[in-house]
Amino acid sequence: MTYYYYPENNHYFEAPHEHRKTEEAVDIDGAINAPRLLQPSRSQSNYMFTEYITKEPQEPIDKFLQRAKPSTTPSLRATWIGVQNPTYKVSRDTQAETSALREAKELLGQYEYQQKKRLFLKETLLRQSNGSQIGLHSRIITPTILESQLYNVAKRYNLVRGRWVIQCKPRNVDAIWSRVAKMTYTKQLGISAKVSTRNPHTDAFIISIYGADFDNLEDVARIFRVLKQDVDVEPLFLKAEFFDLLGIMSERNKYNIKPKKYTASNFEALIEVTSGAKANLGNFLRRQNNASVENKSTPLAGRARAMSFNSSSSSRRPQSMYGLAPVNENEAIGSTSTSSNASQDFSGPDLVVLPSASTPLVSSRVPMRNGVRRQRTGVYNRVITNDMPLAINTAEERLAKAKEHFAKCKGKEYVGHAKKVHTVSWNSDGRRLASGSVDKMVRIWTPEKGTDVRNSIRLEGHTDSVDQVKWDPTHIDRLATASCDKTVRIWDQRTGKCTATIETNGENINICWSPDGSHIAVGNKACDTFNHYVQFSCNFSCQDDQLSFIDTRTYTIENTIKYDVEVNEIAWSKTGDHFFLSTGHGNVRVLDYPSMKLVRTLRAHTASCYCLDRDPKGRYLATGSADALMTLWDLRDWTCIRTFGELDYPVRTISFSYDGEFLASASEDLSIEISHVDSGKSVHKIACHASMNVVAWHPSKYLLAYAGDEEARDPKTKRMEHAGNIRIFGFT
Repeated sequence: MTYYYYPENNHYFEAPHEHRKTEEAVDIDGAINAPRLLQPSRSQSNYMFTEYITKEPQEPIDKFLQRAKPSTTPSLRATWIGVQNPTYKVSRDTQAETSALREAKELLGQYEYQQKKRLFLKETLLRQSNGSQIGLHSRIITPTILESQLYNVAKRYNLVRGRWVIQCKPRNVDAIWSRVAKMTYTKQLGISAKVSTRNPHTDAFIISIYGADFDNLEDVARIFRVLKQDVDVEPLFLKAEFFDLLGIMSERNKYNIKPKKYTASNFEALIEVTSGAKANLGNFLRRQNNASVENKSTPLAGRARAMSFNSSSSSRRPQSMYGLAPVNENEAIGSTSTSSNASQDFSGPDLVVLPSASTPLVSSRVPMRNGVRRQRTGVYNRVITNDMPLAINTAEERLAKAKEHFAKCKGKEYVGHAKKVHTVSWNSDGRRLASGSVDKMVRIWTPEKGTDVRNSIRLEGHTDSVDQVKWDPTHIDRLATASCDKTVRIWDQRTGKCTATIETNGENINICWSPDGSHIAVGNKACDTFNHYVQFSCNFSCQDDQLSFIDTRTYTIENTIKYDVEVNEIAWSKTGDHFFLSTGHGNVRVLDYPSMKLVRTLRAHTASCYCLDRDPKGRYLATGSADALMTLWDLRDWTCIRTFGELDYPVRTISFSYDGEFLASASEDLSIEISHVDSGKSVHKIACHASMNVVAWHPSKYLLAYAGDEEARDPKTKRMEHAGNIRIFGFT
């Protein structure tokens, strides 16, 4: 039978195969429909009236497969042959679909308008600036952002069906389709499946296997594994049905967006990371339990002994691999007690002799003492085991140990906000973690007490989104928050009260403390740069972004500076005598503090410089940009010594580890990249489900806090909403 769907009267019509399609009919599956609201072209509208051959209600599945073989069924008779999981009921909410397509149309229209507006503005600016560089990058919605917005629309209206796509040759299409159809009908695969019929213009056949929710990673992975292991085929990619409804069939579209949710290669890597982390965790816990039993009977047999050589400058440095104490679920995260020449038991496996993180990877000039290289300052740990060599002398071996360490780590989720989280920040002793959200609220977490939101402190007072939170580096209980409500607030986490409120001239987007805690720098947007340029006929003399300095003794604004460029992120140097400022031109301005005179300009990127971070030791400055690159600058001679190019999309946020060994970065990729600073090589990737807004390393441990645009289904509305969660990676 051939089925047609009539949206006008909302019912399905059943007709024989020879029935000719009419302009009112829409196929029952809707997998490759063009949008009715977007007035599709003639080539797209041909897909709106797709004929299906499906199984009769009482027809055996074997008879149906014998009757309708894709290799012998001509496309003039039907375009698709389909089979459905009998437990899944076909239902289409036409009202939700119409609303979703209307909203998507508005987003696509806004993108097209903005692209045309940007092109006009760029041409005008180039004429007036005589071809000099202009910074228009961060004011534009990128194709990746547009793609994310369309996914959000699909989730909000519950249009979340997705399909794995397989391509077959004529010689094996019947056998593969037979296995797929039987497994779908017997509830072993997805909710439905379809295969294209014989087309004289191509020798390829397309098989699509549908899942109920492309965002349900567990179900998507199950279908993927069944296809590879039981059906013995290699899926090409997973695509959301919503993009088919929009008429976006491939990556060659005028919006330059990628309609493929996953390709087979990156999805396989994603589930391998997830399952590998679980397996490593299980093996580690088993070894740990066995070791604890042995240690009770023979205290010295097979146990790791640690000896540390301390200098006068090493006041607070935990011991373990790379100078880091092993982070245990039962261990107090803020604990920093370390005694000189004390014996310590390590619960992690395969520990070896390692100098602390302050030691370079290879250094022949560092003097030796008792078989361990030692600098003139810092802590050096010596860990002796029975089955490992006594020293690691090469960069490759240290990098391998770092990869092994992070592969054993897992994360924890902390849920306490109603909307997405923009910022996270650790206090100076690492016992508290602050998070700020679009829900106008700040939460103070104590990770050592667990993930229960009842163990957190809630700070309320802002009337708009909290965009950045920073702790006073000299006071473990004082923090500052910057909000779009044009205020900066100072809080005491012990009382949960706001101790001061400072009003500014614009929406505050970034904030930082001076190293001595005497001043706070606040960056704000006084107006929209894009519209401002258009309004004033592209005049470069307009002063838009402002930088204000607050005296923390009087809580008053001491100085305000206006800039004629886009200011993205700010930071002080370790000594406090320089101030760094990243701009929309892709440069970093180095200013003398407190005079704020320009010392030099670091030409770091070809696109807008979004973020920067200073190495805690004061050696390096790292920058991230819209050109998807990170650069590493030596602050001694102001030279670029390395470029990191692991990401595919604009770099949103970066953070140095406490010892400067590792650099974490995140963008619109579905992962967080941890790179080794000295070698520039990738050490570990943390799989994510959404774009990340912020990453922040713990001040004394390899714990990484991060938050992004993750979503979860609201149990009341059944729609996808922002999850409002943060995560901490690094527990072993």
